[in-house]
Amino acid sequence: MTGGMAISSSIKSCLPSHICHLGPVTVNYGKVKAKSHLVCCTGDDCRTTSVSLPPDNDVPNGYQCPACYSVDSFQCGNEVVNCTGSEDQCVDLAGLMNAGNCLLFGAV
Repeated sequence: MTGGMAISSSIKSCLPSHICHLGPVTVNYGKVKAKSHLVCCTGDDCRTTSVSLPPDNDVPNGYQCPACYSVDSFQCGNEVVNCTGSEDQCVDLAGLMNAGNCLLFGAV
């Protein structure tokens, strides 16, 4: 969710099988919260595979992490996010998307 607006997306692609165990993931970047669920499949099973998102859990759990969601830059400020639900690890992600650079910090 960004700017109070939920943006749904669906991705079908190829990936290494060692990533298939990840299952549902919620990442809290402070101003942006992302939920995803990864389901792996092979062959004809991929035509009918359906994916559901994990339920919301906005109950604070006492953990805090650095927070940032920056697009087109690898620069972040000094924000902090209050972790919720089962988020008990801080994460530092950097990626390059076709649309531009992306740098993410948050709670998982």
